[in-house]
Amino acid sequence: MLLIFRWTRLFVYRLCALIIGLPAAIVFGILFAVATVINVFACVPIAKLLSIPGNWLAKTWSWLVHAIVDPIAGALGLLFSSFTIRKYGINSQPTDPCVA
Repeated sequence: MLLIFRWTRLFVYRLCALIIGLPAAIVFGILFAVATVINVFACVPIAKLLSIPGNWLAKTWSWLVHAIVDPIAGALGLLFSSFTIRKYGINSQPTDPCVA
């Protein structure tokens, strides 16, 4: 009796896997193929076209940051680098300097 159950169970599982798995494999294969075609023939050419002005914008932005923002940030860093922050305890005794 146990042998019949095992063989029946194995047959039913394989049949269900065939009925569900084969169409699922075909559907997912077609979806993957469509996604690949869209990527190769649409996304990559659009990305290449957008990278041409993108490269120019990146170079311009880099120049603006190095020419304008870096000197201001460096000057502010030197200006505020001499400040020391101390926390005071209960008796107004200075504690160790805070290190940030």
